[in-house]
Amino acid sequence: MRKQRENDIQHFMDSSKLVQAKHTLMMGEELHDDIELKNVKFDSVESFQKAKNEIPSVDISEGLEQIEQAKAIQDIKIDILLGQIQQVGGIANSFSDDLDKQAQLLYDMSSQVDKYNNHLD
Repeated sequence: MRKQRENDIQHFMDSSKLVQAKHTLMMGEELHDDIELKNVKFDSVESFQKAKNEIPSVDISEGLEQIEQAKAIQDIKIDILLGQIQQVGGIANSFSDDLDKQAQLLYDMSSQVDKYNNHLD
């Protein structure tokens, strides 16, 4: 039993060193030697499990629900914006059609004025 406990503690220590090394690599931070590290020892595997079970759990369901609500509101606003953009696009197309018609009328009128000017000469 004692050998198992020592192995568990050694495994825990090795894992914590690995996590610290990964943190240092990822964050680019060096661990400061002036920070005192606590050396935690457990009497047994059961006490380790008990300590592990005492770690508070975090309920993120409320946060996820808020995110989903925000996404739904965002989707509604995007749909409204899309509708407004389509309306503006329709108006722009109407303007384009009207300008094309007016340009054709001006061309026709210019042609007729030129025709009458030539006829008068």
